Amino acid sequence: MAHHMKSVREKVDKIEKEGHRVLNLVGHENRRATRPLAEGSRNKETFAASMKTGIVGREADMEKIISVLLRSEANEDISVVPIVGLGGIGKSTLAESILADKRVNVFDVQVWVHVSKHFDLHQIGSAILKRINSSINLDNCTLQFLHDSLRNELATKRYLIVLDDLWEEDGNKLEELKRMLQYGCKGSRIIVTTRNQSIVAKMSTGILANRRVILPVPESYQIKLDILSTDNCWDVMKQRVFEPDDDQSGLEDIGRQIAAKCGGLPLVANALGEVMSELRTIKAWEDIRDTKIKLGSRDQKDTLECLMLSYYYMKLEFKMCFTYMVAFPNGFIVDSDRLIQQWVALGYIRAEDDGERCINYLLGMSFLQISWSSSGLPESICELTCLRHLDMSECNAIQNLPDKFGSLPKLIFLNLSGCSKLTKLPDNVRLESLEHLNLSNCHELENLPKDFGNLQKLVFLNLSDCYKVSVLPESFCQLIHLKDLDLSDCHGLSELPGCFGNLSELGTLNLTSCSKLQLLPVSFCKLIKLRHLNLSYCMRLQQLPSSLGDLELQSLDISSASSLRVLPDSISNITSLTQLEVTSARPRVFDKVQNIKRDRNLGLAVHTVHQIENKGFSSIVELAQLSCRELHVVQLQNVRNPEDAGRTKLRDKSDLRCLMLGWGNQGEEDRSVLEKLVPPRTLEQFMLNGYMSKDFPDWMSQISSYLPCITYLRLSDLGTCDTLPPFGQLPNLRSLFMQNIPNIRKIGREFYREDKMCTKLRRIQLKSMGNLVEWWTTRSGEENEEFLIPNLHRVDLIDCPKLKFLPYPPRCMLWFLKNSDEVLPQGGFGSISSSTLPFSLTILSCNFSQDKWNSLHHLPTLEIFEVQSCSGLRALPEAIRSFTSLRVLYLWSLKDLQLLPEWFGHLTCLEKISIRDCPVVTYLPESMKNLTTLRELWLQECKGLEILPEWLGQLISLQEFNINCCPKLTTLPKSIRNLTALKELYIWDCPSLVERCKGEDADMISHIREVTLHKTREEEELGSTPEDAGEEVKRRILVD
Repeated sequence: MAHHMKSVREKVDKIEKEGHRVLNLVGHENRRATRPLAEGSRNKETFAASMKTGIVGREADMEKIISVLLRSEANEDISVVPIVGLGGIGKSTLAESILADKRVNVFDVQVWVHVSKHFDLHQIGSAILKRINSSINLDNCTLQFLHDSLRNELATKRYLIVLDDLWEEDGNKLEELKRMLQYGCKGSRIIVTTRNQSIVAKMSTGILANRRVILPVPESYQIKLDILSTDNCWDVMKQRVFEPDDDQSGLEDIGRQIAAKCGGLPLVANALGEVMSELRTIKAWEDIRDTKIKLGSRDQKDTLECLMLSYYYMKLEFKMCFTYMVAFPNGFIVDSDRLIQQWVALGYIRAEDDGERCINYLLGMSFLQISWSSSGLPESICELTCLRHLDMSECNAIQNLPDKFGSLPKLIFLNLSGCSKLTKLPDNVRLESLEHLNLSNCHELENLPKDFGNLQKLVFLNLSDCYKVSVLPESFCQLIHLKDLDLSDCHGLSELPGCFGNLSELGTLNLTSCSKLQLLPVSFCKLIKLRHLNLSYCMRLQQLPSSLGDLELQSLDISSASSLRVLPDSISNITSLTQLEVTSARPRVFDKVQNIKRDRNLGLAVHTVHQIENKGFSSIVELAQLSCRELHVVQLQNVRNPEDAGRTKLRDKSDLRCLMLGWGNQGEEDRSVLEKLVPPRTLEQFMLNGYMSKDFPDWMSQISSYLPCITYLRLSDLGTCDTLPPFGQLPNLRSLFMQNIPNIRKIGREFYREDKMCTKLRRIQLKSMGNLVEWWTTRSGEENEEFLIPNLHRVDLIDCPKLKFLPYPPRCMLWFLKNSDEVLPQGGFGSISSSTLPFSLTILSCNFSQDKWNSLHHLPTLEIFEVQSCSGLRALPEAIRSFTSLRVLYLWSLKDLQLLPEWFGHLTCLEKISIRDCPVVTYLPESMKNLTTLRELWLQECKGLEILPEWLGQLISLQEFNINCCPKLTTLPKSIRNLTALKELYIWDCPSLVERCKGEDADMISHIREVTLHKTREEEELGSTPEDAGEEVKRRILVD
């Protein structure tokens, strides 16, 4: 072994000597006396391209960075966005492409500065000033002059600055740099490209970082560039080698083989492509493939120097450790402890602590990384017993993890977000040290392991967008140290474990868009440390625990939880509540929330604009001093001078989350006023009422760049506009409401992003859109294209009689149609891939043709079906027979309905039937005796119904029976005695029947626990929906 180690060391020494001779490496001790490489070769200096730079394989990174640039945090002024990676990996090219993207034009000023390893504050400050104000004379200026000038120039500007190729690790110098750049407006951004992760860590320290004045974004938003695939390298090379119409036959296969030699570095791919472009023959390319390439021209030497710069600048004490790595074959995985032992044995380092520092340094410099195979991690990763931090986010190829992966004893941080093909986790999970686990966007992950609760040190867990997770294992409740849990967009999750209240340390719970969740467990109110609860878009959530008010919640969001009928009274008693959010809800719930917000002064401000006498301006200027979370501004037609609107400085109100702007009547200055009322980037909810200009200002036309955080958007009474801004481009939009916009006739391709679907959109509400004819759900409105609204949960269409979705509508869960006759999918849903299936359909005042009624067979998964006030319907459509999962059926105000079909009894999953105001129906079909799961039966205002049949006694599960205003009924069937499960009987406005039940038939109903009988009752309005009406009736009877 000693002989072998000696041989290896001699090999390393030889490599280092050869490196000094061939590559002209400069020793660490001689660096100060040597002119910096970047300074001596000006052609190496990077610059910002004037047009969009072509990027290959970095599209996702680019979108991530732009999203970070356009978001805004209320608690920080300026954010640093790092791009970290090997030399030549494409950091500068990526930054160039971002700076050239039109979406960043929202920044007042954009500056590119090439820093290089020679860090010069004077040079950096001068470059920024020249870009902002070229008239400033910088000849012989001092650093103090630069500092003062930057303070003056940046004070009113929201800037985007790229600091390219930053090498400086001195914390004091980096703090001086931050001091120079601290004066920009809120939302300013700095992109830093660097090879060294430790620089990012240094920028996270210091006075300005601790004060959150200027600070790197959280690690999950930082970009760590990986090498390109062979295919991507070939794409880079082709850009150099071929013209668009060139014949590539015979060369492509060889070219791909050469691309495999690039090591995934685009800089090398460019260099090789340049060589290959000059020798475009099969023989020449085969020679390149088969022999070692000598980069002879000046350009290729520069490329090689760039690649060696990282090694050149490496700390001397770590250089030998790195060169030792040539002793291992490509892709070899070695235990870090064993590697450190070998370094110590060779004399490269003195102690184990030095080895840990060396490994962290090499990781930070991007010289070492963890690699994996195309479909999964190698089994040998389980040998990394000292592994503490593992980030595999966006590894789309990974389908599984090694069986022993769950046994890494020291792993603290694990990020698997975006591993969209990962189907399962190892069955045995014993990650005893794990504190942070991110599984977001693992779309194919179906379930968690049964022993998931073994992760007892887990503090943070993100399962958002795990569409297929339907249940949490019982062991989940053993995560007693869990503080932050994100289950948002788990569309398949139907319930929480009964022991959920055992998560005693839980402080934040996000259940946004858990669309199948109907109830919270009884133990929920044992979460005594819960402070933040988000239940928005839980559209089937029926009620909240009555003791929810016992929790010391600070924030509660129930936006678009549309099935909530009431709120528990105890919510009004939560003294700790500072945020209570609701965008749309049932009237009773919405009104209660608004009352609580007013009574508790929870950040809601309403301003009615008026002219101030003798001042020459309107009261809107008073908003400049206002700070609030929710702001409603009405009567904007009273703003006579648009400059008054600009003085509100809405854009600087970073605490603002909800904004409503309203005009009372038509005004000539609507557009110019709205143009000045640019909201802050923090805005999440935006409502625009009564706006009467035909078009929109630029900030609304580019709304996804200005307001990327918007989740709720409401437009109403826009009398003249005939085109809409591209609202589908909003990356976080969840709910879109539009009402009374008469000139909108079509929503087509322009609504969407060029390359993205509306994956977050959950609800569309359209009301009084009488002229809207088409809404495209693919890019051309034709079939066999990508469906653009794949995860919609609810559609409400009221008075939209002409609307059709082309080529077909979304396969959403909840449908509400009123006077909207054309929208049902007559040809089905095509080949839509959706995480949800139709669950509930309400049809109100629609005059469907027979073909439309027949199209209902495309909705076989319906569980709730309501039909109300549809004239001309004499018999129930045959298509209803396909509703094999139907549980609840409402037939209301069907005045032409003559009979119920015999197949009615084939709907054997029915649990509730409500028949109301169907005056022509005279009897119930005998097949109904087969409905042995029926629990509730409501017969209301069925004035033609003459008899209750004896087979009613076969409804063995019936628990509640309601009969109202059926005057021809005179007696109950004797078989009612057989209904041993019947607990409640209500009869009113049936004089003969009530008299009989109080007299000779009283013994037939004596076994029923609760009986309410009234001969007459004044007819009352029962509510807007069947379920509401039923509850209201029941409440009134019990009061009597």
